[in-house]
Amino acid sequence: MRSILFAAVLVSATLPPPVVSATEVVTSRVAILVQVAARTSLTVSTDQLRFDPLPDGDAEADVDFCAAARLASGSDIVLTVQPLTPIDGVVTFSGNGDGTRAGTLTTTAPATAGRWHGSGLRRGRLVFRMRDASHAPVSVPVRFVLSAP
Repeated sequence: MRSILFAAVLVSATLPPPVVSATEVVTSRVAILVQVAARTSLTVSTDQLRFDPLPDGDAEADVDFCAAARLASGSDIVLTVQPLTPIDGVVTFSGNGDGTRAGTLTTTAPATAGRWHGSGLRRGRLVFRMRDASHAPVSVPVRFVLSAP
């Protein structure tokens, strides 16, 4: 087998190169199938909501985020948030930035804080507000999840 391969290489090396005219154009089609694996990256400024009291008796906490995703064409990316401990009272949130949402925190299910279509880098801020925070805890641990459902 080795001698046949050597002979084929030797013969092809001794043959003159094919003559090609500069005016000839060769075209061909190549089919390529690419499968993009979903990849997400999420950075948040904190995973503890530290509420600062406001003059009206409520309290606020904010979280900055940077959400990045590489997704298959036509896919969505979702940012959710959920408290890890029970909360006395009502905690609502609103978003600053393209695609962010408003909602209410509950320990029973994650709340959608952002939704985007397609790959990209998104930055924003979520502002959490606790109503009647006079008896509320100073901080609440939360879990943020970025997913491509």
